[in-house]
Amino acid sequence: KKRKIKLEPNGKYYALLIGNSNYKNVDNLVSPINDIRDIKAVLDKNYKFEKILTVENGTKKDIYNAFTKLSNLTTTNDYVLIYYSGHGKIKAEQAYWIPVDGSDNWGSGDWINISEIDIFLSEIKAHHLAVLVDSCFVGSKFKGINTIDDVFIPDEEGYEEYLQSALNLRSRSVLSS
Repeated sequence: KKRKIKLEPNGKYYALLIGNSNYKNVDNLVSPINDIRDIKAVLDKNYKFEKILTVENGTKKDIYNAFTKLSNLTTTNDYVLIYYSGHGKIKAEQAYWIPVDGSDNWGSGDWINISEIDIFLSEIKAHHLAVLVDSCFVGSKFKGINTIDDVFIPDEEGYEEYLQSALNLRSRSVLSS
C-alpha cells in the first residue's frame, strides 16, 4: 500500500562548504569554488538549513576556524553536511587536504592531515554527520569498519515507527571521489 510517511527530525541543519580553487604553490582548479556556490544555492532554495558556512580559497587557519565555528553551533540533535573540494595528497600513507597557501611538497606544516579533520569531526556534536570529499587520494583514508548486526526490517504495519526510531540513531557517513 502506498501512503505518505512524514518524518520529523528533532534538530537543525548546518553545512560547511569548503572550495579551494586558487592555489599559490600548486596548479589551480576550476570547479571547487563553483561547486560550493552551486551546492549552497541548492541548499538555500530546497532545504531549511539554519546556517551554511562557506570557505572559499581557504588557508589552513581559515578551514580550522570554520570547523571550530561549526562545532560551536551544533547540538546533539542536529544534522551536518561537510563538503570539501580541492587538492589532496598522500605522504607516507597519510592523507592531506592542501589549503590554498599550502606548499607543493610536504614538510612545511601547512597541509591538513586527515587525522586532524577526524578530531574536528569528533568535536561536532551533531546527531547525523555527512562528509563529502572531492579531492584526489584522500577518500580512502576516512575508511573504517562497517558492521551491521541484527538488521530488522519490520512488516508494513511497523515501518513508519521503524523509520522514526532510525532518526534517533547517531550516524557518520563519508562519501568521496
